[in-house]
Amino acid sequence: SVEHPVTVMMVVAGILIFGVVSLELLPQELFPQIVYPQLTVVTPYENAAPEEIETLITKPIEEAVGTVAGVKRIHSISKEGLSLVIAEFGWSQNINFAALGMREKIDLVKERLPREAEEPIVLPFNPFDKPIIILSIISSKDRSSLSLRELVKKMVKDELEKVEGVASATISGGQEREIQIELNQDKLQSRRIPILDVSKAVASANLNYPAGTIKESFYEYLIR
Repeated sequence: SVEHPVTVMMVVAGILIFGVVSLELLPQELFPQIVYPQLTVVTPYENAAPEEIETLITKPIEEAVGTVAGVKRIHSISKEGLSLVIAEFGWSQNINFAALGMREKIDLVKERLPREAEEPIVLPFNPFDKPIIILSIISSKDRSSLSLRELVKKMVKDELEKVEGVASATISGGQEREIQIELNQDKLQSRRIPILDVSKAVASANLNYPAGTIKESFYEYLIR
C-alpha cells in the first residue's frame, strides 16, 4: 500500500463501484415465494351441526392425517357445515410429497365419511392468496340485497378480473335466490310419510343433464 498507493486506491475504488452496481441490480420482491409447511383438509358438509362434523368427519380425518410422515402438529376446527383439519410440518419437509401422502391417507377413510359430505380437499397454506383489496358495497335504495348481489356478480366482478395484476375476485355476503319448502309435520305424521321421502321426491323431480349443442355460424350453445 505504501509503495503502490495509486494501484491500491484503484483496486479499492473498483471494488466499491462493483458493489454499488451489484446492489442496484439485486432483485427485490415485496412478496417473495415462501412455501409454508402447512396443509389444510377442507370438507364441507351442509346443514350439519358442529358436533356431527367433529364426530363423523374431523376425527376420522385427524386419525388418518396423524399417520403421515413428518407431521409435527395437528389442530382442527369443526363448525356448522364445514370441517377444517390443519397439519403442520417441519421447514425441511417437501410439501408436495407431504400433500401426496396426505391424500393417500384420506382416501383410506373416505368410506367412513357421510355420503352427503363433499370430497375432502387438501390445500397448501399461502398467506399471499388472501385478498389485498376489499371493495364493500353496503346498500342501495333502489335495489334489494338479492338484486344488488346479482349486479355485483355480473358487472363489478367481471370488470375487476380484467384489471391487470388481478388474479381473481370473489363475492361474499348479500342474499342468493333459493327455493324453500315448508312441510306440515302433522300431515306427514298422519300419512306416515318420512321427511327423507320428500327430499328424494324433490331431488328426483329436478334433474340437470347435458342435452347436446346447437351450432350457428359463429356461436355454439351448450344445452342442458
